[in-house]
Amino acid sequence: MYYVMVTDWDDHWAKLLSGKATYTQGMLMGLSWGKWVEGMGTVFIRHYKDSDKVDAWVGTVSQFVAGKPANRDKETVRFCVNIEAPCEVPVEYKGLASGWYLVEGETDSIKRLPTRTSQFDPPFVATLRTTSDWKELERHTPHLLKLLGIHSIYPIPDTMQRGRPDGLFKLKSLAVIYDCTLEPGFEDVKRDQIANYCAMLRKGTLGAGDASLNVADCSKQVWVITRGQTHKLRQEDDVSVREVAIATLLGIYHKRMLEDIDEDDLVELLKRA
Repeated sequence: MYYVMVTDWDDHWAKLLSGKATYTQGMLMGLSWGKWVEGMGTVFIRHYKDSDKVDAWVGTVSQFVAGKPANRDKETVRFCVNIEAPCEVPVEYKGLASGWYLVEGETDSIKRLPTRTSQFDPPFVATLRTTSDWKELERHTPHLLKLLGIHSIYPIPDTMQRGRPDGLFKLKSLAVIYDCTLEPGFEDVKRDQIANYCAMLRKGTLGAGDASLNVADCSKQVWVITRGQTHKLRQEDDVSVREVAIATLLGIYHKRMLEDIDEDDLVELLKRA
């Protein structure tokens, strides 16, 4: 048994800034109101208006809150969306109208979807996926980086941050300064900060508490860690500036759990994150 959730709304599903979505009661197809299952495996499908394009992801839904907002005349349910991986669109669901479906059993195409990997996740991962508190994102991001196998991480205490990054790390030939945000439109807000981080890397030496890291010969990157989508923002000389999604880092962690990946492989995965 699993859910299929279909919509053509902007930002669904992988770009939900809050990690949450809302459906009205009329969008439930064959489900009983209030009988939701926490952590149910879900196929998320996104249609694009005025286009034949269709995208899909697998993941879970949880933390259901039902009610009738003051600005609406219909009952709604708000829930957390936990995206685990993109996937092929199951052919039998390409034509479904927007809605929330309960499906019994598994078709062949569902069986071929990526394996759900949430059983590997420690409790703080749910916080990273759903929190609206930027301090929680900053606090738990070093924990996630350690799960990846990065052990020399230097988080910067929030009492010392003012214009500084949230942390930095060096793994073999890769040096990264990272900053976490839940803020939409961060590129304009953080433009000067990002430029400063690039300048720090170009100097070739990073101060990390009482330590000094030589990064002159490293591949240098600035990461803005978000719940958006991973992509390269720009190149400043020899420094690559990237938005890196929590979901991407979790994907690398899950890959390490399921495959034999040594430290060199990990470095290459992180460089392409």
